[in-house]
Amino acid sequence: MGLVMLGSKSDKALEEMLSYARETQHEKIIRSLSIGVAFVMYEQREGADAVIEEMVTDQVSPFVALWFGADNQNAIIRYGGMFTLALAYAGTGSNKVVKRLLHVAVSDVNDDVRRAAVTALGFVLFRNHTQVPRVVQLLAESYNPHVRHGAALALGISCAGTGLEVSYSPVDGK
Repeated sequence: MGLVMLGSKSDKALEEMLSYARETQHEKIIRSLSIGVAFVMYEQREGADAVIEEMVTDQVSPFVALWFGADNQNAIIRYGGMFTLALAYAGTGSNKVVKRLLHVAVSDVNDDVRRAAVTALGFVLFRNHTQVPRVVQLLAESYNPHVRHGAALALGISCAGTGLEVSYSPVDGK
């Protein structure tokens, strides 16, 4: 659905995709619908902010998550929210978006969401690829392997095809 409706911002499609993602218990379906929402919101910028906010704040209390297991489902929707943010603002280099992604990268409780936030930096900053190595440098040294993985993906996404030496050379010059 997301690829067919790329960048359409169809309210009907978004409503159906998000409501079904919240109703089902199948993680693969939730993940694919969340990524589909990201495709529907491609290049929408501020027009996507309401959907992004809805996805990113899709959380339940720890008590409810403990008893009903809803936290994983919500984490997958937040994961999709990071990619929705990435695709809605792809190539814009928006400082507001970069700050938000960095905040999620260091503060979310779910490792997949943190990795998605760091990876999303590559999409947002791909037109200014020389900035990405500096932005993700500290994240690449994180104790968390998911965050390091996201930093590598962000570098790869933003620097693909550029020949930028800092994107593939070791940090210490060895």
